[in-house]
Amino acid sequence: MNFVKTTSCVLALALVGLLGCKNANKVDNDKNIKTVAGLISAKEKIVAAFGADKMVYSATIMAKDHINDEFMYADISFIEKGVDMSQDLIILPEEKINPAKSKTIQNPLVLKNKQGAIALKDLKFEEIEAKVKDAEALIPSDYENFHLYRWVYNVDNERNVTANFTVEAAKKGETIETKGKMELANYYEMNFTMDENGIVRIAD
Repeated sequence: MNFVKTTSCVLALALVGLLGCKNANKVDNDKNIKTVAGLISAKEKIVAAFGADKMVYSATIMAKDHINDEFMYADISFIEKGVDMSQDLIILPEEKINPAKSKTIQNPLVLKNKQGAIALKDLKFEEIEAKVKDAEALIPSDYENFHLYRWVYNVDNERNVTANFTVEAAKKGETIETKGKMELANYYEMNFTMDENGIVRIAD
């Protein structure tokens, strides 16, 4: 399994004191996209923003930052009058729904694979918690402190719902490095897929 190593959690020590990266990224349960309560809350915001019956072929939720589970962003993709469209919802620093816009590429070859759709209300956001746990079980034991960074639902032309998502983690034994007034910590990105039967696998 190939992991992408990155440096994150750059914190001003004057602001966070001795809390460190782990505690500084603590998120309330109802805002946490790794908990059922937080996922239900996120879905409610998404449905309120775009409409329960909005037909989409893709829907994305993202966390506020790396090594953090706070809901910050959602995006939907859909076909409207033959045009490939997208629209997004930004939660932080303040909640804002941006106008729908057409995508840059409007190609018949691309559009032909985007003809399936499902209503937003029918996407099972509450299942994400269990699927992320399935992914964590596939990660070697020398990693810890797992966070969901991105989850993307996709709907194919037969209306099968699949997903791809990114989990981030720290490696056991690696320490936080202090540089001046900043703290730096490594994190590792791990990509997974969920098939139409709900089976989670490591992404190729």
